[in-house]
Amino acid sequence: FAIIPTYLLLYYFFGLYKPFRNKPSILSGAEDIIKADIMAFIILVAILFVINQPDFSRIMLFLLSIFGMIFAIIERALVVFVLRFMRVNNRNLKHMLIIGDNDLAFNFAQKIKSKTYLGYSIDGFLGRKEHLGKTFEGIRFIGTPFGISPIIEVGWLPIGLK
Repeated sequence: FAIIPTYLLLYYFFGLYKPFRNKPSILSGAEDIIKADIMAFIILVAILFVINQPDFSRIMLFLLSIFGMIFAIIERALVVFVLRFMRVNNRNLKHMLIIGDNDLAFNFAQKIKSKTYLGYSIDGFLGRKEHLGKTFEGIRFIGTPFGISPIIEVGWLPIGLK
């Protein structure tokens, strides 16, 4: 009765439902799965002790935790490998335009290009008119910030640098 809600809450609190795009390695996700499963085992054994339920096998609960942990890590690793394979082949990418043509914009572009596991593709820069048609590390200047409406009509989302 408390097993599934316990796992759902702990996986949520340990950030296991967040996108894989931000995880630099598979080990960081595996570490969180191990922490969540150990915590779930401890909580569930404590619940069984408090409600005085001697008929429920603690060994079965332990085996559930171990096998759940192993299969969750395997599943997470498979998903990460498939997504990285797709991103290497230019699939499952998020496309972006960088507004600006100063050092901050160029540094941001270099960071995005160096972290291919994030799955972002830079389609171009929007900068000053004198830069139109030029390129920076293979990325073209395709317009100005004031002429953005013909280029994109969906909207925009600013991305902060860390």
